Amino acid sequence: MRESIGTSFLLNFIVIFIVFIMAFLAATLSYYKAYKVNNAILHSIEQFEGYNSFAKEEIDDRLESLGYQKIPVDCPKTRFAKGSDVKGVLMGNGGDGSEGYCIYVYFNENAKPKAGGGKSTTDIYYSFGVVSYMRMEIPILGKVIKMPVYSKTYNIYYFTGSAVDPSKYQA
Repeated sequence: MRESIGTSFLLNFIVIFIVFIMAFLAATLSYYKAYKVNNAILHSIEQFEGYNSFAKEEIDDRLESLGYQKIPVDCPKTRFAKGSDVKGVLMGNGGDGSEGYCIYVYFNENAKPKAGGGKSTTDIYYSFGVVSYMRMEIPILGKVIKMPVYSKTYNIYYFTGSAVDPSKYQA
């Protein structure tokens, strides 16, 4: 009798351990997919120097090939850049969350400070931040967990006539 109780306890322990390992692997793969989606979006934005119709078309093609589910999300209108006090403003043109991701534009985030205070505005740079969502379904509970994954582009120099107008997107 004593050995059967020990065996059932050991089997329960092994089953719970396997469930936790499978959940960890599912979360890791989901995070990897969301990060891959972010990189695809950022690559298109950097290639076309902004979020414009060309970038949007390429983003749609890449997300379709990656199998990303476009579930509408609520995007806040502004978002602070990580490690900075610069606010990013939500872009329009489908970056409003209806495509399953949010795109923010940041202006002069890394600009040099002036002697009298404030930031230099002679060289205007902008960068983009992308938030996509890692999505996990829990079959037994019927719940969907969405966790944001954030990535950011390098600085892009603002040329006159660029796709992004700084006066339109000031926070």
